[in-house]
Amino acid sequence: MAFTFSQRALAQVLRTQTRSLSTSVAARSFVRSTPAITVACSRAAFVKTFSTSTTRFEDGVEAPHQRTPFRERRPVQATQDMRPSKLVFVSNLPFFTKQDEFVKLLEEFGPIKATRWSEGRTGAPRVHVEFENLEDATALVESSKQEPFQYGNRDLFLMYSGPRGPTVDGQTQYPPTFKVIFQRFKGDLTQLREFLGEHSTYVNRAFFFKDKVTLEERDIGMILFSSTERAQAAVEHLNNAVGPDGREVYMRFAAEIQPREDQQRVE
Repeated sequence: MAFTFSQRALAQVLRTQTRSLSTSVAARSFVRSTPAITVACSRAAFVKTFSTSTTRFEDGVEAPHQRTPFRERRPVQATQDMRPSKLVFVSNLPFFTKQDEFVKLLEEFGPIKATRWSEGRTGAPRVHVEFENLEDATALVESSKQEPFQYGNRDLFLMYSGPRGPTVDGQTQYPPTFKVIFQRFKGDLTQLREFLGEHSTYVNRAFFFKDKVTLEERDIGMILFSSTERAQAAVEHLNNAVGPDGREVYMRFAAEIQPREDQQRVE
C-alpha cells in the first residue's frame, strides 16, 4: 500500500506543480531503495512505475481518478524511431512556462547537464534537456509513453533527440557549410547587412523565417554565403556578437535544407 501511494505522490509533481518536491524525492528514494523492486523488475519495467494518472488530494485523503486503459491512450507521435538518448526534446509547453520552475520538476528524474530553450513557429516554448545519466532520460521518456505527462493543463510531447554534431556549451555544432543559421536577431535585412559588416560582401542570399500563422518574420533566418570558407569566417567572428536589440546573436552552420521561394533576398 505504501508503494502505491509513493508512486502517485511522485506523479503528482508534473500534474499540479503545487505539491512539495520533497514528497516526490522521498517517493523516488523509496522506489530505488526497495530491494524487492530492484530484484523483481528490469529497468524497462521500473520506468512503468511512474504513473501519470491524475490524483486529487482533498483534506489529506487521496482520491485517484480512473486511469485511461492502456490500449486507449494516445500514442507517442514521434516522427522517427530514435534510440534512447541522454538528450530529450520536450514540447507543447504552455506559452508562459517558467523555465527554471519546469527544469526543477524534470530534475526529479535525475541530474540535468544542460538545457537549451527555443521557440516554435507560434512562439510557444520548447526545450532540449540533456541528462547526466541515460537511465534517467529513459525513465522520463518511457513513462510518458505509458500516459502523457501534463503541465499547465497540457499534455507534454517528449521524445529522444540525437544531435547531428557534437555539443558545445549546450549548442549543437554542425559540419561547416556555406549555409548559416542565425537566431535571436531582432531587426530587418538592412540591419542584418550592417551586423555582418565586411562579411556581407560575400552573401549570396539572406532571409528571415516566417511564422506560418501570422506570416510575420521571426528572429531566426538563414544566410547563404559564396563559399564555406566565407561562412566559416563569419561564424567565427560574429557568433554571440550583440545584435541591434542588445541580445547576443547565435550563429551556426545549417543542415542541408532547401530555402523556400517566398523568402526574401538581400538586394
